[in-house]
Amino acid sequence: MKSELRKQVLQEMKALSQEQKQAIDQALTERLLQHPFYQEAKIIATYLSFPHEFQTQELIDQALRGGKKVLIPKTYPKGRMDFVVYNPQQLAKTSFGLLEPQGDLEVVDASQIDLIHVPGLALRRKDIGLDTVEVIMIAI
Repeated sequence: MKSELRKQVLQEMKALSQEQKQAIDQALTERLLQHPFYQEAKIIATYLSFPHEFQTQELIDQALRGGKKVLIPKTYPKGRMDFVVYNPQQLAKTSFGLLEPQGDLEVVDASQIDLIHVPGLALRRKDIGLDTVEVIMIAI
């Protein structure tokens, strides 16, 4: 059932017009920028988005202009991942068409991160292991 719901939501996301998508992305970015968790954070982690996903570039730009340190994931074989400092000069396109950091990267320990912004598609609280913790769920 969950995989069917995810497929349906993904199809709906891909069917949005460019104007609808931009309006949703802008509204979601503004919502996140206004949240106290974001405003108090000094180091945030986010991701580099695919075209059909929530577009993170405006979030990244705003965070950098606001003096925050921005981290993005660097993935390795067997599911290993590090958070590295965002540097647009170090981005290269992978075989999947996603930009990923390459080269001499500045790795930051996950314990230093104040806020992690993750992609999600048709999530339920129990899927991410949260009960009473306030959750910022940005769903498209």
